[in-house]
Amino acid sequence: MLRRLRPYTSRVWSKILKHEIEDLAVETRVIHPGQPVPIRPPVAPEGAFDHITQFSPGTTRAVQENWTFGAQDTNGPTRAYRLSDMLLTRGGAYHARGLRHLRGKSEHVMVRGPIATAQSAALVATDVSERYFGHWFRDGLVAERLAMDMGLSAVRPARPAWQHEPGYRDLIGLPACDVEPTLYRDLWLFRDEHLNPHRIERLRRNRLALRAGLTGPVGGVPVFLRRGTTGAARRLVNEDAILARLAKMGFVVLEPEHHTPAEIATILAGAPLAIGVEGSNIVHTLMCLPEGAGILVIQPPDRFNAMARVFAESVGHRYGFTVARPADGGFEQPIDELMQTIESLLAQTNAAAPML
Repeated sequence: MLRRLRPYTSRVWSKILKHEIEDLAVETRVIHPGQPVPIRPPVAPEGAFDHITQFSPGTTRAVQENWTFGAQDTNGPTRAYRLSDMLLTRGGAYHARGLRHLRGKSEHVMVRGPIATAQSAALVATDVSERYFGHWFRDGLVAERLAMDMGLSAVRPARPAWQHEPGYRDLIGLPACDVEPTLYRDLWLFRDEHLNPHRIERLRRNRLALRAGLTGPVGGVPVFLRRGTTGAARRLVNEDAILARLAKMGFVVLEPEHHTPAEIATILAGAPLAIGVEGSNIVHTLMCLPEGAGILVIQPPDRFNAMARVFAESVGHRYGFTVARPADGGFEQPIDELMQTIESLLAQTNAAAPML
């Protein structure tokens, strides 16, 4: 019975003791100590930052300025923590005296149904990778690679797969790792949020595995990623006019929600440049574009987020951005400004420029 009440009792003890669950570890390993990673400045129109009206939720102007203009990313360590007697359920990972939330506060007070037992494994889910496809694709899979390197089984609470998850898993060669409620003798937790050289190397290995999983010829033309209906609403009101101009330059339009991962990766694997509105769709370019290609992000003025720059540059892409202007029903990107930014970005990539 006490095991079934663990989600409730763990929350109570966590509030009383006011500590992090990592403080309860019986073993800590420093996987990488962390070190600064140099980053090239972004390609952007002069004064673009002045058009921002609001930053992405959960971030600040200072954070975004560093992500946008910082000459290096001062990355901290990657650490692994072994905790004993850990219950993993759909809501989180529970120690007798602490917890790590995975899905907000949606877990039940009491675990219903069977509880399996196992010896050891590594938790590869975080609260954000459980909520956003982009974070799962970019962050969750590199955690799975770390678990594999440590000789551990990767696990996460069972949940419905993202639309593109099964296909990308097949391409990369990382099997599904969902488990029902399980009590582990030892469960490893990772702190792996910093993009240090160790994490970059795992990200590159996933990219190489994905490309190795493709069959047949890859695309070789620039791509515009069109946002579909599965994410948060971000409406580029003059998108049709932009697409008409880009079509004359040889761009193709890719709407990921209407394609399989193999189709998405094949289209992007040879593209010299990809353009898209900021959001989870950009993660497809991060994982699929060839090294040396350019990524141009059209930023909504009311939710600017430059996190992609750090990841793009770390795997050899050249990052650029524009900031759209507020408009009725969404935002508008000046076309001449976009064309100038494309020209500037392509001048700094290894790709042949389309005709402007």
